[in-house]
Amino acid sequence: MGLGFKYHIATLVAIFFALTVGLVVGSLFVSPQVADSQKKILATLRDKMDKDVTDLRTQNKRYQDFFGQSAPRIVRSELNGISVAVVQMGDYPNAAGDVQETLRLAGAQVRCVVTCGKALAQNDDELKSALNTLQQTTSSVTLAQDRTRLFNQITALMITAAGRKEELANLFERGEIATFERNAEVKQAPQCVVVVVGTQQADSERVTFVDIPFLTALQGSGLKVLICEPDKVAVSDLFTYRSNRVILPSIDKVDTDIGRCQMVFHLKDLLTPSDTQGETTTSSSNHP
Repeated sequence: MGLGFKYHIATLVAIFFALTVGLVVGSLFVSPQVADSQKKILATLRDKMDKDVTDLRTQNKRYQDFFGQSAPRIVRSELNGISVAVVQMGDYPNAAGDVQETLRLAGAQVRCVVTCGKALAQNDDELKSALNTLQQTTSSVTLAQDRTRLFNQITALMITAAGRKEELANLFERGEIATFERNAEVKQAPQCVVVVVGTQQADSERVTFVDIPFLTALQGSGLKVLICEPDKVAVSDLFTYRSNRVILPSIDKVDTDIGRCQMVFHLKDLLTPSDTQGETTTSSSNHP
């Protein structure tokens, strides 16, 4: 792969800066004629740098346009027959929409979309109080009364078929715990989960109260899990997950064409031949 656009810019800026310093220092010791000559050289280099930057931007735009047009054909049918669940955990719902669209383009069947509610971001005492209040509204289902069991319950509900445990799902939605958008036409249980993360505020406690325990529950479910983060998140949570021993594969820039293609091929790599129902894996390790 060639040197990146940012590398070329940094190189040109460094040259420009060095010449500027040289001009300033040299002007203290050389004649006005030499200083004028240096100024002309500097102006010429500045014009060349401007042209190079413009050319590189044009080239980069062409690459982006080409890849954007090619991406749907690149991912088409790569996940045929795969049942997937999507979890909207972070603060960027648009990215979750991009993920679902790409999965369908790749032939995957989105079995369930889970969106975490604001009640989950409460501290332990507040959450327990909310769960107790919610439990008092029904006697036909039993809500978990602590955070760990609650996320295990949400994970189990995500895996079950549409039509089963609907009262529990409705209870979660009413209590702003989580919403479940399930496709009744997809009969196969999810084989993998795509989790969309990313935080908008640096002081958010959602990572502690929601992300870590939910990802831990997903790890223990036996499902393949892939974490996806949009390009321009205010705060990336990937390092925080690793520091809390939540070691899961991840893709960043999932709201870009390259990121979406990486997501599809990474999912394909995560699934074993038995998971892909006997299909031959044709993708190589050199993903787009």
